[in-house]
Amino acid sequence: MSLSKIENQINQFRPPFPPIITAHELLNYKSVPNHFIIYRIAVKMECKSKNITIERKFVSNIASILWKSEPASVKNTYKEIENDAKILYNMIQQENDFVTSAISGESIFPPSPPLLS
Repeated sequence: MSLSKIENQINQFRPPFPPIITAHELLNYKSVPNHFIIYRIAVKMECKSKNITIERKFVSNIASILWKSEPASVKNTYKEIENDAKILYNMIQQENDFVTSAISGESIFPPSPPLLS
């Protein structure tokens, strides 16, 4: 098989740009994935949209090959998605900490300074 034929086959898995994956979707993971893993997730989604079943290790290999050929603008977009997801994740964590503190009766405010007598 020629190199161009292999490249064409791999390119069928290239996720669309701009990405359809959102920062909100990444909140379903235990922690926010890095930008390459987000790209890998997008490759997997592209396979699924085309009804292509592929083993996890091959998705990683294909994503790696495609990632290396992506221009900086694409990579930066995935970094922005990662950063947006981190911001959302931190906001949710702070909100959860606030609710947990309120439920447990812990004061969420620092103690007041003593009054002068």
